[in-house]
Amino acid sequence: MKTLILACLLGVVLTSSACTPPTQQSAITPAFDENRLFKTWYFDWTATAIFSDSQKKSYRAEGYSLPPARGRTGLKFEPKGKYTYIGIAPADGELPFAGSWKWITPTTVRVQREAKSFQGASWEAEEASLEILTVNDSTLVVRWLP
Repeated sequence: MKTLILACLLGVVLTSSACTPPTQQSAITPAFDENRLFKTWYFDWTATAIFSDSQKKSYRAEGYSLPPARGRTGLKFEPKGKYTYIGIAPADGELPFAGSWKWITPTTVRVQREAKSFQGASWEAEEASLEILTVNDSTLVVRWLP
């Protein structure tokens, strides 16, 4: 009887270890040079008028000459899933939100950002997907998805 129980337990252990999914997911290969994404991008307010899709946004790389504006939003992607959303602070300055990102398709990343309170204002944590339509050394065009 003890031998039968031991054999059953051994069978369960061997079967469960064989059926356990791997802990690491296979990496998704992006459809473009991923290093081009690792910059800080600021929203170009003037470019939105050319898009009929209200979810489509254009960003320009840090250092690109933009017309004066009272605050700009921005994005920063870094290796190993580090993401920063640059919001507009109550006094029109930059307000960074820490977050993370990961590939979900070769052209789409999922971003998450932290909740934050600053000078009496509060923002909830947010999560969204960005379909990357264009990325080069000076321009990033994305479609924000729910």
